[in-house]
Amino acid sequence: MGSPRGLPGAVKVEPLIVATINHAKAGHINVKVLNLVVIGCLLCATDGFATSIYRCKTPRGVTFSEKPCAPDAEKIQTKRSPPRQSFAAPSGGPLQMVAIEKFEEFGMFSTAEIIERVGSPAASYTHGDTEHWLYPNAVKQSERGRQCPELLLRDGQKFQTNWLPEDVMKKSVAVARGFGNWTQPNEVKEKRSGFLADTAVVGKRKAGVVAKLGQPDGKRVFNGKEIWEYEKVRMAPNKPDTVIIYIEFDGDVVTSSVGN
Repeated sequence: MGSPRGLPGAVKVEPLIVATINHAKAGHINVKVLNLVVIGCLLCATDGFATSIYRCKTPRGVTFSEKPCAPDAEKIQTKRSPPRQSFAAPSGGPLQMVAIEKFEEFGMFSTAEIIERVGSPAASYTHGDTEHWLYPNAVKQSERGRQCPELLLRDGQKFQTNWLPEDVMKKSVAVARGFGNWTQPNEVKEKRSGFLADTAVVGKRKAGVVAKLGQPDGKRVFNGKEIWEYEKVRMAPNKPDTVIIYIEFDGDVVTSSVGN
């Protein structure tokens, strides 16, 4: 009945319980006192337990759960149980509101600290070396209207907070959830089979873009729109210069395609 090993703040209660039981057997304390001591020890043992949160990539997007929700779930250890009322519903259900003051605190908080303070994001995605955590369930009124926070994390720590218009945030969450279990490649290779002239894809659907250009090197959300990026696209067969192609979608349809 001892406390689990390795948990910071856990109370070792086994020696105390054993000693109490021995005193009871010897007649030094009665059964009622024994029960109270044992119950008190168990309560002390659970106070301060670390909590594990799991970050999972699913067809519905990146979600957070108190249980492993995918074979490759990332385990995040927190120092205490995060406030359940601030957890976002990963399935798109109703979200509990989070106090806006918590997002205005300064500091490069870690992943675990963010979850402890404000709960899991409604949606998140990774672009380059930056994670974007979206919180539509925290709204502040400013001169620019109603705004919601987007937290930017790098190397497991928050380094910036962006404030997006509430309507843009709602669109951004829907787009980010639509990324599903897609992951950006570890290495970007030159597109020898694709050239700038081949990227005229306006009007095509996502499946048509993938069929023509392959999977993108990056996906991100900008102003509530989904952006795909294709890097190292050659200008022409006889030119070694390359550009990055940015393809913007409105839902499933390409609305613009530009090179830079």
